[in-house]
Amino acid sequence: MNTALLILQDTLAKQNKLVRERLVATDDAALAEALTNEMFEISHRIQLTGSLLFADQSKDLDDAVDAVKKGTAKVEKAIATIESVAKFLNTMSDFLALVDEALDLAKKLMV
Repeated sequence: MNTALLILQDTLAKQNKLVRERLVATDDAALAEALTNEMFEISHRIQLTGSLLFADQSKDLDDAVDAVKKGTAKVEKAIATIESVAKFLNTMSDFLALVDEALDLAKKLMV
């Protein structure tokens, strides 16, 4: 089993939990909708990561997962201190782009 992808899946699950906690705490309808949509996006990537757990290990994939882990600090701050929905969505988009890069590498390793 690919340990980098296990770490990625755990990282995504933690981020999803933080978004859900923020969702429960909000009474802003627009923010609730944005948070729900981001939970869907994160959940999709959790499932995709699960389908790739047996990809070969590689240095490039390890580096990509490290970049995702480093990106979590920005996401956690954005979740905790949402100033605007747009800023939150931009931060999440940047984070999910890092995740997508790691997943694309894992897909190539499955071939």
